Amino acid sequence: MSVKSKKILEIILTVVIILILAFAGFLTVSVAFSGNKGYTPLFGHAYVSVQSGSMEGAKPEGNEDKPDGFLKGDLIRIRILSDSEKSALEEGDVISFYMMIGGALRINTHRITDVGTSADGRRLYTTKGDNPSVGNAVEAVFETDIVGIYTGRKLVGMGRVTDFLHSSEGFFCCVVLPSLAIVAYFAVNLAVTIKRAKNTGARSVSDKEKEAIRLEIMRELMEEQRKKSVSEDREKQSETE
Repeated sequence: MSVKSKKILEIILTVVIILILAFAGFLTVSVAFSGNKGYTPLFGHAYVSVQSGSMEGAKPEGNEDKPDGFLKGDLIRIRILSDSEKSALEEGDVISFYMMIGGALRINTHRITDVGTSADGRRLYTTKGDNPSVGNAVEAVFETDIVGIYTGRKLVGMGRVTDFLHSSEGFFCCVVLPSLAIVAYFAVNLAVTIKRAKNTGARSVSDKEKEAIRLEIMRELMEEQRKKSVSEDREKQSETE
């Protein structure tokens, strides 16, 4: 592989790693912020996953200016309401509210069919889904249970993706595993870099360099031998005199 190709590959890998880390960070923050609320607030809005087909149908007559329904598995966008806005809703609005589903408190989204007041003076909304074939029960919703109002915007089928990402399996597959893979990549890359540095430092000696070293050693030995001979000759002369 050429140097240019290696650089291109490194750039691509860096971009992929950054995208994975950004997505993992976003998902982690999203899960942390959603907590027990069932949704993640974002600039006054939230996205809610549709869990049933109760809104799969034509909207009732007289609601032409109100948003249409949606399908099971869609991801709908709601605007989080203030207390004053919750008390000013009207018939035909599609609202998301808390209710007990399967023994747990979850978010449901239905259309308001009637507006009234409870016996204790609280605002009370009657809601129902648009799908007549599901046999939706009428739900009475107090304003304190309301989360927000459906804006009419949705992402088809993305609710299933969101549900998976917020599950323990999805978090493991999309956050834990990619993070471990990135750590492993950097560990391998570091090991390869260290090995290359060691190999560069311990450069092999060529035959020419070996011959030069051998000749230098022989020259030093011969010089040492010459000095030794001169020293012996001088000692002999001293003894003769």
